[in-house]
Amino acid sequence: MAIAVAALGDAVHRLVLLDQLAHQPPGPRRTAATSAAHRALLQRINSARAQLNGAARQLRTAADSVARPAAVPPNAPAPSRTR
Repeated sequence: MAIAVAALGDAVHRLVLLDQLAHQPPGPRRTAATSAAHRALLQRINSARAQLNGAARQLRTAADSVARPAAVPPNAPAPSRTR
């Protein structure tokens, strides 16, 4: 799970970088830097997704392996009083 959080943090960093690049003058250097930052962003998002899917799979497996409590029989009804 920590790896997924780290990947998401890096993805946010890449978003900030993309925002900063948007404020630079247009040109081939900005275009190349934007493409590289976009690719890195997608890689980090995909990495985080894979890590989160793996963590979810582990949690489901752990939850399925927990013993379910035995069914408790219902209490017998109290005898009724007749007068």
